[in-house]
Amino acid sequence: MEQRKSKRESDAQGLKPQPWAHQREHPQQDKLPGDWLLKESSPQERGIRERECRKLTEMEVEERKRLWQTCFHDDPTYIELFFRHFHTSSVCRGTCMDGKLVSTLYRMENYLFPYAEEYLSTTYFYALATLPEYRNRGTMSRLITETLNELYTEGESLAILIPAEPWLFDYYARFGFSPVFRRSLQTLCTNSPNRAFQPQQTTSRGQETTPLREVTPKAANRRKEENLVYTEEISREEAMELLLCEMKRRKAYLQHSLTDLPMVLDDLSWGEGRLCGLRSKGSELQAESNEPQARGKESQEGGGELRALALLYPQEENWLIGEWVGRTEEEEVQLLHLLSQHVTGTLCRYLPATAAQPGRPFGMARLIHVERWLAAYARVRSELSLTLQIHDPQIADNNGCFCIDKGKCLRIEAPLSNVDRTLDISQLADEILSPINPYMSLMLE
Repeated sequence: MEQRKSKRESDAQGLKPQPWAHQREHPQQDKLPGDWLLKESSPQERGIRERECRKLTEMEVEERKRLWQTCFHDDPTYIELFFRHFHTSSVCRGTCMDGKLVSTLYRMENYLFPYAEEYLSTTYFYALATLPEYRNRGTMSRLITETLNELYTEGESLAILIPAEPWLFDYYARFGFSPVFRRSLQTLCTNSPNRAFQPQQTTSRGQETTPLREVTPKAANRRKEENLVYTEEISREEAMELLLCEMKRRKAYLQHSLTDLPMVLDDLSWGEGRLCGLRSKGSELQAESNEPQARGKESQEGGGELRALALLYPQEENWLIGEWVGRTEEEEVQLLHLLSQHVTGTLCRYLPATAAQPGRPFGMARLIHVERWLAAYARVRSELSLTLQIHDPQIADNNGCFCIDKGKCLRIEAPLSNVDRTLDISQLADEILSPINPYMSLMLE
C-alpha cells in the first residue's frame, strides 16, 4: 500500500522541491472549453511548438496506460483493474505535445461531502502525471487550472486530492488547495487476544500505541456479543451496503458511491487484503458455499445480517485497517476485539482529527464555487455579520466582495473600500472546513 501511495501522484511537476515551488504562477484567467489549442507565446524559450489540453477519449486508453506505467511503475494488473472500473466513470484530461500524450489528470466523480445539512458534489483528483522529459514546463499547472475552471462551469462544489509527497502540499497550495484533512496513526498491539481496545493519548509524533489487554468486554454486552460470529465470508453487495449506510452517519465524512466502491474492493483483493466482519447468528452462512452472490442472498433472506465490517490492508508484517464500520458502537468494538484473535501481527488504523488530537495533514480540499460555499457557511454561522473580499487566481468568477449577515450571503457587485477580512481561496477553505475536522478514507492511496 505505502509503495503504491508514494507513486500515485508522483509528479504534479514530478520534481523534488525547488526554489520555484513556492512561487505562484499566473495562468490565464479566461475559461476555455474542453478542447482547445494553446500556442506558446515564446516557443524559442521552451522549445514547444504547440500544446493541446483536452478531455481524453476511450480511443486513447492504451496511450494513457503507457504514460501511467512510465510515471508510476505500477503493476500492470492494477492498471488494468483501474481502467476496467473507471474508463467511463472518470474524466481524464490530458496534454498532448509533439503529437503524443505527455500528462494526465483523472477526475474521479460521484463523491459527496456533507455540509450545512446538504451533500455537496465533490471530485477527486487522482493519478496526476507528466512524462519525465516534459516536466518543469508548466504542463501540469495548465492542466490543473483548466480542470478547476471546467469543474466551476459544470457546477461542482469541491475538489480534493491526497499529495503523495510532503513537498507537494506547497505545490498544490498554489492552486487553492488547503490541507484540511488530518489524521493520526493508532497502533493496536495484539499481544493479548482476549481483550478489547481502549484508546490512549496521542504522542507528540501523532502515533498511538494501545495494548489490547487494557479493557475486558463489558459484562452488559456479553449476551449481545454471544449472538455475533466472526466471518470473512462476505459478499461485495452486503459489504458495500453496510459501508454506504454507516458512513452516512458520520459528520464531515466524504461519502462514497456505488461507482467507486467496486474498485475499492477489487483493490483490496488485488493487494491481498482481507474483508472481515461480524454476522448475527440468526442464520449463519454456509462456509462451503463458493458463490459470493449466493452467500449474500442467503444472509439477507435467512438472517445472519452483516453487523460490522473492517477492510484490512497488509503492510509488511502488519495490517492497516483502512475502514471500520458497525451498525452500533458496541459491534464495532467487538469486531476489533475478534480481529485480535484472527490476525497475526500488529493492527493499525488512522483516526480523524479532533481538537485534542489534531494529527497530521494528509489530504487537501479546494473550494470550486465560492458563492455557494459562503451561502452554506452563512447558514452554519448565522451569528456572523461581516464583509469578505475573496481572491482566487485560478477561477475568475470567484473573485469579489461578499456580505454575510443573518444567515445569508450576498455578493456585492461594487468593490468596497473597507472590508472586514481579505482571504485567498485556500484560506477560505481552511476557515470553513478545518473547524469541522473533515475526513476521507478508502481513496486508493
